[in-house]
Amino acid sequence: MAAQFVGRHLLLGLALVGASVFAGGFLQTQAGALAAPAETDTVTVAIWPVSQNVGVGQPFTVEVRISGNAAVVAADLRITFDASRVEVSRVTRGGPLDLLADQSNLPGGVIWMGAGNLGLPVAPPFTLLTIQGRAEATTGPVTFHFDPTETDVQGPNGSVLGGLTDGTIVIGILPDTPTPTATATPAHTPTATWTHTATPTVTLTRTATPSHTPTHTTTPTRTVTPAHRPIYLPIIYMALR
Repeated sequence: MAAQFVGRHLLLGLALVGASVFAGGFLQTQAGALAAPAETDTVTVAIWPVSQNVGVGQPFTVEVRISGNAAVVAADLRITFDASRVEVSRVTRGGPLDLLADQSNLPGGVIWMGAGNLGLPVAPPFTLLTIQGRAEATTGPVTFHFDPTETDVQGPNGSVLGGLTDGTIVIGILPDTPTPTATATPAHTPTATWTHTATPTVTLTRTATPSHTPTHTTTPTRTVTPAHRPIYLPIIYMALR
């Protein structure tokens, strides 16, 4: 199986040959025992995060991640980037596949690596590579691009590569983060208390003043009583008879 990829994918061929020799032909002898993957069993190779903002002169980190539902035994990756815009300082293996070949040219903007598993196939998801670098002074987007002609992922029975996702770093001038200013807080904060004081109210009550009522005093008049004149009734009586 390894000989089929030496011409098309140099690093993947070297990885598979190394794995076959080291394991005593494990991949070839076990290929017939493993069930062939279904057509829908594929993986995707992607740069993560897909996009991020980085300030001028600031460091950055991106990862190469493999996800999907197909078993993986080897991978060959060729990634290009604009080396005049970003400086890649370090590329490290981060997953279960062993790094078996490396022909990267970081100053020239090329990451080219082959990795394989010397044991049983591994299941995604996992991180294959971690890329670290620094953004240069030129602002704008920089893409980490997979070369589709030189990138492949192999399962026990052939290629399982289903898709590639590039990643972009947007270099710009990030806004300054304001420094918080400490505000002194007094230990004791006086609290105003409202106290209601009753104010005496003077109520004027109108009192009726009696008016002067004249008093009429009747002066008794002396009545002259005439003297008693005796009446001789018997004489009158006798005369009438």
